[in-house]
Amino acid sequence: MNKAIKYVGIGVGGLVGLLLLTVGGVYAASSSRMSKTFDVPNEQLESLVGNPEAIAAGEHNVASFTKCVDCHGEDLAGKLVIPGGPIGTIGGPNLTSGGTVIGKYADVNDFENLVRHCVRPDGTTIRFMPCAEYNPLSDLEISQIHAYVLSKHAVTKENPPVTAGPLGRILYLAGKMPMMNSAEVIDHSKAHIATPPPTAATKEFGAHMALGCSGCHRPNYEGGPIPGGDPSWAPAANLSNGPDGIGSWTEADFTKALREGVRPDGTAIREPMPIAATKRMTDEEISAVWLFLRDQPAVSDGK
Repeated sequence: MNKAIKYVGIGVGGLVGLLLLTVGGVYAASSSRMSKTFDVPNEQLESLVGNPEAIAAGEHNVASFTKCVDCHGEDLAGKLVIPGGPIGTIGGPNLTSGGTVIGKYADVNDFENLVRHCVRPDGTTIRFMPCAEYNPLSDLEISQIHAYVLSKHAVTKENPPVTAGPLGRILYLAGKMPMMNSAEVIDHSKAHIATPPPTAATKEFGAHMALGCSGCHRPNYEGGPIPGGDPSWAPAANLSNGPDGIGSWTEADFTKALREGVRPDGTAIREPMPIAATKRMTDEEISAVWLFLRDQPAVSDGK
């Protein structure tokens, strides 16, 4: 009996040791990749700080198009998105002068590298920032957003640090959580446009506006479980022009969905769909996105 207990103890100890080695290996491998530094182009954007028109345009973009308020809060003073757990602690820091972030990015070019490339001035990267979606933003839009953020009044607020949990690290190593380190998936040498397409209800402008949808709905708009999202979140909808998507919708249906968070059948669209942001889009912006999505080939729901 004593021998049996001894062998069971040895077996349990071996399993615990193996588990610790596995966890240690995951942390070591993920930390090594996340500590990699990047060289990014030294682009010279025009600073528009203090320009009233730029500030107004930046405010609209932050609240609707780029949806920065989803993670940084309506006042940009920070917001907790996923409060810990196996994925990690995910949220946006305080971007007002009452925090510790924006003071480091008074230079628009440092700000551009952070937003477009997820890279700090020292070459290290930030976590859980959808820079792959923001990378195609025009130089003008980056400068406008920078001007608006620097115009915000100080809000004193502490936010929990962003951390990567064990499941988040495993998903990252498996290629299922690219936003853990967006800098790895961005083509940093890709040329950027100076200004966005003209604001009009056109597919070209709609394609630019829809960049902010691709993170959750995926680049081909097939939808499915949100990469790196909270497991309790509803999957992103299929936005392609087919039977699994919005092929039977009208433009009025689409507008109502973005403005009121209601599908054509009357059911509510659940979080994390950012209705608070999409409802602020102009009629022209919504029409442009609609025209672009209607031009997307039908695809099956993402898995």
